[in-house]
Amino acid sequence: NVSARPLSQLLNLDLSYNEIELIPDSFLEHLTSLCFLNLSRNCLRTFEARRSGSLPCLMLLDLSHNALETL
Repeated sequence: NVSARPLSQLLNLDLSYNEIELIPDSFLEHLTSLCFLNLSRNCLRTFEARRSGSLPCLMLLDLSHNALETL
Protein backbone atom coordinates (compact mmCIF):
# COMPACT_ATOMS: atom_id res chain seq x y z
CA ASN A 1 0.00 0.00 0.00
CA VAL A 2 1.53 3.32 -1.12
CA SER A 3 -0.06 5.21 1.80
CA ALA A 4 1.90 3.05 4.29
CA ARG A 5 5.35 3.97 2.94
CA PRO A 6 5.86 6.97 5.29
CA LEU A 7 5.28 4.63 8.26
CA SER A 8 8.49 2.78 7.45
CA GLN A 9 10.46 5.89 8.53
CA LEU A 10 8.63 6.30 11.85
CA LEU A 11 10.87 5.94 14.94
CA ASN A 12 8.53 6.71 17.87
CA LEU A 13 4.80 6.06 18.10
CA ASP A 14 2.65 6.92 21.12
CA LEU A 15 -0.87 5.52 20.89
CA SER A 16 -1.58 5.59 24.62
CA TYR A 17 -4.97 6.61 26.04
CA ASN A 18 -6.93 5.80 22.87
CA GLU A 19 -9.22 2.92 23.92
CA ILE A 20 -7.61 0.73 21.22
CA GLU A 21 -8.93 -2.82 21.31
CA LEU A 22 -6.97 -4.40 18.46
CA ILE A 23 -3.76 -3.78 16.53
CA PRO A 24 -3.94 -5.56 13.16
CA ASP A 25 -0.80 -7.39 11.98
CA SER A 26 -1.00 -5.50 8.71
CA PHE A 27 -0.39 -2.25 10.59
CA LEU A 28 2.75 -3.49 12.37
CA GLU A 29 4.40 -4.90 9.25
CA HIS A 30 5.02 -1.39 7.87
CA LEU A 31 6.76 -0.09 11.01
CA THR A 32 10.20 -1.36 10.06
CA SER A 33 12.19 1.49 11.70
CA LEU A 34 10.09 1.82 14.85
CA CYS A 35 12.17 1.91 18.05
CA PHE A 36 9.58 2.93 20.67
CA LEU A 37 5.91 1.89 20.70
CA ASN A 38 3.62 3.03 23.51
CA LEU A 39 0.25 1.26 23.62
CA SER A 40 -0.34 1.81 27.32
CA ARG A 41 -3.74 2.60 28.83
CA ASN A 42 -5.83 1.11 26.06
CA CYS A 43 -8.26 -1.82 25.92
CA LEU A 44 -6.00 -4.45 24.37
CA ARG A 45 -6.75 -8.07 25.29
CA THR A 46 -4.03 -9.50 23.07
CA PHE A 47 -0.90 -8.32 21.31
CA GLU A 48 0.81 -10.31 18.59
CA ALA A 49 3.52 -9.68 16.05
CA ARG A 50 2.99 -12.80 13.98
CA ARG A 51 5.13 -12.13 10.94
CA SER A 52 8.77 -13.05 11.14
CA GLY A 53 10.79 -9.86 11.33
CA SER A 54 7.91 -7.70 12.59
CA LEU A 55 9.22 -4.62 14.38
CA PRO A 56 12.91 -5.44 13.76
CA CYS A 57 14.21 -2.24 15.43
CA LEU A 58 11.86 -2.18 18.42
CA MET A 59 13.69 -1.46 21.68
CA LEU A 60 10.82 -0.42 23.97
CA LEU A 61 7.23 -1.66 23.95
CA ASP A 62 4.85 -0.34 26.63
CA LEU A 63 1.68 -2.42 26.99
CA SER A 64 0.97 -1.47 30.59
CA HIS A 65 -2.55 -0.81 31.85
CA ASN A 66 -4.36 -2.94 29.27
CA ALA A 67 -6.54 -6.02 29.76
CA LEU A 68 -3.99 -8.41 28.22
CA GLU A 69 -4.85 -12.08 28.23
CA THR A 70 -2.27 -13.20 25.65
CA LEU A 71 1.01 -11.78 24.46
